[in-house]
Amino acid sequence: MDTACFDYCLTEDERLQFESNGFFVVEDIIPAQMVEDLNVVIDRLDTQYRDRTSSPKRRTPAPAVISRKRAPTELLSPHERLNLLDFVGTDEIFLELLDWPKTFPKIWAILGWNLQLYHSHMTVTPPAAPGEVEVKKRLEWHQYSGRLNIELEGNPRPRISLKVGFFLTDTTEESRGNFYVVPGSHLQNELEFPGDEASNPEDTLAVRVAPGTAVFFNRRLWHSASPNYSDITR
Repeated sequence: MDTACFDYCLTEDERLQFESNGFFVVEDIIPAQMVEDLNVVIDRLDTQYRDRTSSPKRRTPAPAVISRKRAPTELLSPHERLNLLDFVGTDEIFLELLDWPKTFPKIWAILGWNLQLYHSHMTVTPPAAPGEVEVKKRLEWHQYSGRLNIELEGNPRPRISLKVGFFLTDTTEESRGNFYVVPGSHLQNELEFPGDEASNPEDTLAVRVAPGTAVFFNRRLWHSASPNYSDITR
């Protein structure tokens, strides 16, 4: 083990943010060269799992999720989000992130030493199709571990796990496929919405971060992906 990891233990401020808000952000987790190397691999995987020749006239929407373990019945167009499950084993570069010295000490400080990876997904959100207009509509809010949330009792339910999101492109501005959260919502099983069908919860926050940033968040935190109306692939 690289003992340099002890220089990146969970701080008291990070602990308090995680307990109260359900997440915290740490910048400069991954150096610029590794961000570049990761993006090269992800571009290759995106090409591999996306059908760039799909007809824009197709009437049936493409699936939102593709698993590498089975061939999808219909692949994604160039403007749809790719969510590749179990991606960690697709390239050795991803294995480095499992015990990355700047993240792993913070994880074990929150969850303890008995750890395992049981879920991973790689998300690529291309720019919206040309001419597609940004519209105000409610995001797709959810918590992780859907089946657990059906079967576990209590309010709030047990913590169980956390996720580390490594951001590899610039989302310092909104409308770039940002990650949205409701701070503090990890402490409630249900999320209240405004009366209309387009508005998001009052405390909705767009997480705006630079490449190389990591976002640590509680699996129970209510969160959502969002459309990308920029000219940058997220």
